[in-house]
Amino acid sequence: MLERSSGAVAPASERMDYMGYKIAVAGATGAVGREMLQTLEERNFPADEVVALASKDSVGVEVSYGDKRILKIQALDQFDFAGTDIALFSAGGLSGQRIRAKSRQAGHRGDR
Repeated sequence: MLERSSGAVAPASERMDYMGYKIAVAGATGAVGREMLQTLEERNFPADEVVALASKDSVGVEVSYGDKRILKIQALDQFDFAGTDIALFSAGGLSGQRIRAKSRQAGHRGDR
């Protein structure tokens, strides 16, 4: 993340020339997951890669990432979170807890 000399983090609009993030969105086929994808696009979040995740039943389903991009759903329970910078979760219940634990094992700090 780009920091200014004052220690403040530069706004995303000033970081656009820098390497973006790899983001995983778990629960991407649900209403909350779709809204997260839409919001990332609308706010021009600096993402080099966005991965849409959901249950095995949804693998291959296409979801919109903004108005012009389509993402294919990957299996949440088989996804390797290593190398993912940000993981957003809208997957609830016991499976969501298991996957969040898997994400933490890959180095993510948990709920924020």
